[in-house]
Amino acid sequence: MSLQPSVFLIVRMARPFSLGTLGRHRHRGSRGQSQGRGLVYVSALSPDAGETTGQQHEGFAPAAGFVVETTDNGFGFVKPENFKSGFAHDVGDQDVAFMRDSQVPINMSAFGTKLNNAAWRSKPSWAVIATEDKAFDQAMLLHLAHRIGAKVTTVSASHALFMTQPK
Repeated sequence: MSLQPSVFLIVRMARPFSLGTLGRHRHRGSRGQSQGRGLVYVSALSPDAGETTGQQHEGFAPAAGFVVETTDNGFGFVKPENFKSGFAHDVGDQDVAFMRDSQVPINMSAFGTKLNNAAWRSKPSWAVIATEDKAFDQAMLLHLAHRIGAKVTTVSASHALFMTQPK
């Protein structure tokens, strides 16, 4: 399996993607500035204006297999020994090793930043939910998708469905 078409998705996996005209994708949905015609949330969170990404997890079961280690400077990585089981259990060993070893650190303070605008309030939305996702609680993903009025498609895959189910 080639990683090249999916590198962009690895970095953006937890954010919505805007659907522009065929062949044009512009990502501004997480800031409420989408220029596309609609949004596709791929195993992703969808906060409303005034909410934080971190609040999306409240009231739902924690993802026990998906462990984020936070460094002293406030950046986080998926714990390497939990990466395959908690994030990409259906990805081949060579590809999962690349994904694990090339993680881009995330500033954990981002999970506490309140959203100014929610693009899904003014754009049609779709949600693709991986039914074997161990990074997010399934009930949470379904709740968020229904809350935003998204048309839901389920796919038998891990959180890394962009690698195993690209179509």
